[in-house]
Amino acid sequence: MLDTKKENRFILGILIPIILENVLLTLSSLVITGYVGRLLILEISAQGVANRLYGIYFSVFKGLAIGLMVLAARHFGSGHMDRCRIVQARSMAMILPLSLLTSLLMFVFRYDFFRLITQDAQILDLTSRYFQITVLGFPFVAITALNTAAFQAQGNTRRPLYIAAFGNLFNIFIGYVLIFGTAWTPALGLRGAAISLISSQILSASLGLWGLYSKHIGLFKDTVKVSIQSMFDRFENGRILATGVPAAFENTFWQFATLIISRVIIAYGTAHYAAYQMGLQAEGLSEMLSVGFVTASISLASIAIGRQDDALFKFYFKRLTQLSLLISTITMTLLFFFAENLMGLLTDKVELIQIGTLYLKIMAGSQIPQNMSKVLNGFIRSSGYKTVPMLVSFTGLWLVRVPLSLLAQSVLGWDIVTIWWIINLDQWVRFSISLTVFLKAKLYDAIQAQALA
Repeated sequence: MLDTKKENRFILGILIPIILENVLLTLSSLVITGYVGRLLILEISAQGVANRLYGIYFSVFKGLAIGLMVLAARHFGSGHMDRCRIVQARSMAMILPLSLLTSLLMFVFRYDFFRLITQDAQILDLTSRYFQITVLGFPFVAITALNTAAFQAQGNTRRPLYIAAFGNLFNIFIGYVLIFGTAWTPALGLRGAAISLISSQILSASLGLWGLYSKHIGLFKDTVKVSIQSMFDRFENGRILATGVPAAFENTFWQFATLIISRVIIAYGTAHYAAYQMGLQAEGLSEMLSVGFVTASISLASIAIGRQDDALFKFYFKRLTQLSLLISTITMTLLFFFAENLMGLLTDKVELIQIGTLYLKIMAGSQIPQNMSKVLNGFIRSSGYKTVPMLVSFTGLWLVRVPLSLLAQSVLGWDIVTIWWIINLDQWVRFSISLTVFLKAKLYDAIQAQALA
């Protein structure tokens, strides 16, 4: 008999820490942005350009970590903690060298990428100097992504929350000291922001490894140590990559699509682009409430599959669907009825408030498909359809959002409001495809079908 009260607590125990972790990350990012925002305009622009390359790197390795999460969650569901540790070790042995190589390549070819965004020599110089420091922290970002995936695979989202709290608070404190200086230390400006960032990344990665392997409180403290030989298994590594690589591509599609859409919007004028950027920040406040559904759906579906528990699988899907619709209702209300208030918190310029308010009101209509897609794609990916979310993302971004936006702006010369509606349409297209796949593949009865086969 399914203990629904216990499972409800388990679901909320996963969702709430993820939401709080994202709140911390968002607030920390806003604070550091506020610090840098008091430096020279060239330095502000340089950090923004460098962050584009970081965003691509983070998307790739966050996606690869999903492969670890899915496989480890299945082992956890079936009660094999030793195998969870092996999957973590294999992922680290495989992905960490890749992260080092990627960091090196990004460092070598940094100017080629940065020139895609700006040709300003001063900004390019400052961006390069900033990136030369921050790239040193990239491997630690990959380690943190793998550590977090290992925790979340077992429904343990509290430790990543604690680690994020330490890392972000450290970044806020040290960032202030290094950027602005004190009576005893010099003000390092943008270089101080870079040093603070990599210091917090090293701290977060170290705390995560301690939380996994400590003899006293480590998640793997009661498991058997992994031999070097068992860390290199072509079949098992292939299983990790089979899920992780499509997820990485899915995230990367988003980064490059964002770059093109930004170029489309800036063609309408700097005011529209500035309003769009602020609108994204305001929309991010609602995203804080829903971001946990990505991890929760993957983790819970994989655990139920590992247990081969059909009733549990269906319960998790129903409950996450209900919670997603509840959160969507809240965020729709927030964006539609309080759009002007949200924009007013970010700027005092009437023109930007008017443009951003219209953007947020239109984006209110995308909350249901956007949030429900997170639940559907998590269950689809965990059920073995590893490439479907990637293909859905590709379809929405590169066959709907990007080409229609380019057509509307470059060929037809339509108003920027058309772009907002195209972005909204993309969300509904992706949701419709994901729902169709879920229903056609009969994934709701997937475990029951396996049991009867």
